[in-house]
Amino acid sequence: MREHRAEIVADEAIADKVSPDVWGDAMAAMLAQLKQGRTADGMIAAVQKVGGVLSEHFPRAEDDRNELPDRLIEL
Repeated sequence: MREHRAEIVADEAIADKVSPDVWGDAMAAMLAQLKQGRTADGMIAAVQKVGGVLSEHFPRAEDDRNELPDRLIEL
């Protein structure tokens, strides 16, 4: 937040199947909220934008397990 930077990172398998416009739209939605000081709303907006697109290409299987922690990772 201090650096006024945001980044959406996708792994190679996702990036190969999803249009770059999806990431740009998600970033715009997130930044609109961040500029108003609503960090959580910004994260929610970005997730909502990409969630539907990702579920089309990578639907969840019954035996899927969560490989990453369910928390924000700040670098």
